[in-house]
Amino acid sequence: MKIDRPGAAIIGAVLMFTTGAVRANNALYLIHFGTVVLLFSMMLVVAYLHLAGFFDWVTDLVVTRLKPHHLLPTIVFLSGLLSAFFVNDIICLVMVPFALKVCGRKGLNRFPTFLL
Repeated sequence: MKIDRPGAAIIGAVLMFTTGAVRANNALYLIHFGTVVLLFSMMLVVAYLHLAGFFDWVTDLVVTRLKPHHLLPTIVFLSGLLSAFFVNDIICLVMVPFALKVCGRKGLNRFPTFLL
């Protein structure tokens, strides 16, 4: 039986309540709402960048100037460079839509690029 990450998190939360490791009145104090708000706001920023056409604009630049075999090294280098200045979660939220759009526009299979 396969269990994905959200399923495992729910099972873990239920086990913590049933074993008494966490009581219901203390559960809200254990959630770091600053992290939740940061991730939610970054998801909103990425959604608005998508609606504004930012990813399409950057994809046009990359498609016209980059050869297909340079795509993966460019994504790795750019992700590493941006990770020096931003949180890794934010880089993942921005780079995945960008990489998927570039692969789609260049006619590349999207899955082997991410499995390498």
